[in-house]
Amino acid sequence: MDFAKNQLYIDAYYKTNQAHVKLSFWASLIALVVGLVVLVTGIGLALAGSNNAVSTTTTAAGVITQFISAGFFFIYSKNLKQLNVFYE
Repeated sequence: MDFAKNQLYIDAYYKTNQAHVKLSFWASLIALVVGLVVLVTGIGLALAGSNNAVSTTTTAAGVITQFISAGFFFIYSKNLKQLNVFYE
């Protein structure tokens, strides 16, 4: 294979990796926002004097979603580091 063809393959691989990292970031951000909304809703229900079980469950779901979001951001960070190492 010649140099130009190899360069095309490398460019395509790089673009695929960039798309994956961007998707990972946006998934992390969406999970973060959803978790924050659920958490604030649960706290709001608790402060409004709503059903204790509902507010507790909603708040717990928000906290769990925040941990999931943190995991997504961790994966995003690892992907970004690997992408940068490969192309240095």
